Amino acid sequence: MKKIALLFILSIYCFGQENPKDALKKIETYSKKDTIKVEMMVDYCVANTFSNSDKVLKMAQEAYTLSKEIKYTLGEIRSLNCIGNSYYQQAIYDKAIAHYTKALSIAEKSKDTKNIVIGKNNLGNLYVRTNQPEKALPILKEADKILLQSGQENSQNRAAILTNIGGLYSSLKKHKEAIQYHKKTLELCEKLKISFGIAIATCNIGEEYVLLQDYKTAYGYLKKSQLLSKKEGFNNFLGKNYKNIGVVLWHQNKKEEAFEYLKKAITVCEKTNEQNVLIETLEIQQKFYAENNDFKNAHLTGLKLKKVTNSVIGIEKQKAVSEINTKYETEKKQNHIISLQKDNEIANLENKRQKSIVLSLSLFILSALILGYFIFNRFKIKKQNELLKLQLQEAEKTILAEKKASQSELKALKSQMNPHFFFNALNTIQSYIATNETEEATDYLNKFSKLTRMILEMTDKNWITIDEEIKMQTLYLNLQKTRLSNFNFQINIKNPSIHNATIPTMLLQPYIENAVIHGLAHKLGKRNLWVNFEINTQNQLEIIIKDNGIGLTKANEINQKNSNKNTSFATKATLERLEIINRNDLKIAVETNEVFDSNEKPEGTEIKITMDLRYE
Repeated sequence: MKKIALLFILSIYCFGQENPKDALKKIETYSKKDTIKVEMMVDYCVANTFSNSDKVLKMAQEAYTLSKEIKYTLGEIRSLNCIGNSYYQQAIYDKAIAHYTKALSIAEKSKDTKNIVIGKNNLGNLYVRTNQPEKALPILKEADKILLQSGQENSQNRAAILTNIGGLYSSLKKHKEAIQYHKKTLELCEKLKISFGIAIATCNIGEEYVLLQDYKTAYGYLKKSQLLSKKEGFNNFLGKNYKNIGVVLWHQNKKEEAFEYLKKAITVCEKTNEQNVLIETLEIQQKFYAENNDFKNAHLTGLKLKKVTNSVIGIEKQKAVSEINTKYETEKKQNHIISLQKDNEIANLENKRQKSIVLSLSLFILSALILGYFIFNRFKIKKQNELLKLQLQEAEKTILAEKKASQSELKALKSQMNPHFFFNALNTIQSYIATNETEEATDYLNKFSKLTRMILEMTDKNWITIDEEIKMQTLYLNLQKTRLSNFNFQINIKNPSIHNATIPTMLLQPYIENAVIHGLAHKLGKRNLWVNFEINTQNQLEIIIKDNGIGLTKANEINQKNSNKNTSFATKATLERLEIINRNDLKIAVETNEVFDSNEKPEGTEIKITMDLRYE
């Protein structure tokens, strides 16, 4: 699917800034921890948004930390947007939306119109990129409405929103409507003399004409964007220009030139980490190889395309994006309720102040009435305090009930998972008995009873130590060694300090069980499983479960072929548990990746679980 919306954020048009090295030197020599340093750091990040440098991400994170320390709200908003931009450029969309929504939430609390527009624009652009047009269109039009109402119809931010709306219509295959919006952007950027915006708009218009198969018109816009991008150093747009020029040349029967432009596009995209344009280019290159009867290169390009596609955005990331958006909308409603409550409190205070004035005036009119009013007012305040106390008690009861409900839901999910595990184990014992392998059945049953006893002891625990988890998984994997030939496993702790760290009970079991049953059971030869516990560079607990099995793609094919509807039962239950834990305790992230060998062939699966360190 086509991804045409490009990122306009903050004051992104400041490509005329000083040399990055000079800017870094100024930041390093500025010793004060104040708003000036925050702005210097954020401006550096904005100017280098498209560099895809780890240094930019680190600088934005430092700016956010300093802003929190000195209580600089604008700095928090801008640095959060910069962090989101860095993740966006790397196609890590779940982390990007998390920072975008946080920045927007702070901007809305501060009633910062400019950054509200920027935040909505960023979210809308991200929804376009992740194929969610139904969410993107309303938020982009809302941002545009705010700009028009504030008299900013001829502004850089307006150009950004028009670009993203154009990209949205393109994703809906409404290319004529997309061209109209991109031409509005071009007209506005030419009026404001924004070369960066001109490069984007001409590139986008050219691509839309390619999709409409008007290759002659497309070539003119694309060459204009290419020349301007090379002149100004806008390398991020060269990949898209080269890709589209390659398509035009192919349809003009200039196949050798077309392939050269596609190769240029791939080189630029790999250098600038433009993953989505890289995917589009690889798809086109594979198609052209096939049409040219070069099936070997078509196959190799297909393998590369599959690897890149798997690394960009899958179902789990789209789910994370949707979950974060839902959380943002919920928090927004809660903040609105709190704001109404505060307004009510202010009105009550103002009412009391007016009554006090009346009371003071009454002192000069009638002393007897003053005494009576004083007594009556004391009585009224007492009743109000009693009412507030009752309301507070009811609120505390509600919070407690919600917490108990979440805990009950966790226990219900655990009770679903444990029978699932027992069912698989009992099936194994039953198979031994059915084949008259009584000795193996007895040995397996003995080991299983030990494991069952341990699981039952942990039933009422929400958290267990890593040592307890390792003990339980060792028992489980030893049981699997009885069933599988040539099967070995290793469990390692790289940091001695985390032996007593805690994780949710039965968190790892479904992933390890899936690795054995769906990854290793179908593999011929040596079967290996590794489980590693360590502390990563962000001082978080990182658990990696890796196998050398048949890989995700092959396992899914087998499951579909066998119509196995229960394959993801335990994993689904675990995701539901994680949703509840993330809501009440701390954040746990799970990332699943297929592992490939040097020949781009699947050689296993890797699960990475990341969470904050936690001790009882």
